[in-house]
Amino acid sequence: MKFELVIEEGKNLEYKNVASFREKLNVSEIHNRVIQFMQNLKNRGAVKSGPMISTTHGVDRIEGSEFLDIEFLVPVSHPIELQSPYQFKQKFLLHNALYTRYVGDPLRVENAYNELLDYINKNKLNQISTVYSVNVNDMEIESGASPIIDLYVSINPNIV
Repeated sequence: MKFELVIEEGKNLEYKNVASFREKLNVSEIHNRVIQFMQNLKNRGAVKSGPMISTTHGVDRIEGSEFLDIEFLVPVSHPIELQSPYQFKQKFLLHNALYTRYVGDPLRVENAYNELLDYINKNKLNQISTVYSVNVNDMEIESGASPIIDLYVSINPNIV
């Protein structure tokens, strides 16, 4: 069964004062590392000022285990100094992106990714970024709300 989404073109995703954490992690490590990342930000006096954003840059299989090259980005209240593996970015911008909103079971968000990729292929577009997931209501999810995930992927604006 095909999953139907509304896909919009020409969107931008932009945040200022973004803390970033990128690392190759075993799937089982991700939750704890995100908690450590958020605690590190809190310890430095940063206040989360926007939704958690994530993207997967790659996937490796090492000795039978799956490792994701994954990045988490969090808009924060003000510039802060961070030590490796964390980074501070004054600005985060995705330009000329495809956009769609997924609401529902986070285990089925892969269907939305596939719809985006099908759209890119069908329309002969050139993808130039990974897919970024913006967890719009990450605070409400803890109270049992259905996740709202905005997906963005930049495409090359050139027509050749």
